[in-house]
Amino acid sequence: MKSFREFALLLMLAIAAGGASTPASATATCTGRFANPITDICWSCMLPIRFGGLDLVSMGQEDTPNPGGSPVCMCQSQLRVGFKVSFWEPVRRVDVA
Repeated sequence: MKSFREFALLLMLAIAAGGASTPASATATCTGRFANPITDICWSCMLPIRFGGLDLVSMGQEDTPNPGGSPVCMCQSQLRVGFKVSFWEPVRRVDVA
């Protein structure tokens, strides 16, 4: 019998607390928009693009000095052969709108 009274008291308190709270404002709207990956990202910031030590596309962008040597490279651990490719890769995109 005691547990029923406690349950009824808690139920009445929950109903009273729910009715006493003020509703959230329904007029608040989000003014941001989703980013368009074609127009909102600076794709020219990935330049210059190099393949095998040769500039493919630079469009006047500066680059850090790259090591010289052969355009072909080889991984010693797994014995694979490849070509040197370099470009600026965007790692993260943060939307602060």
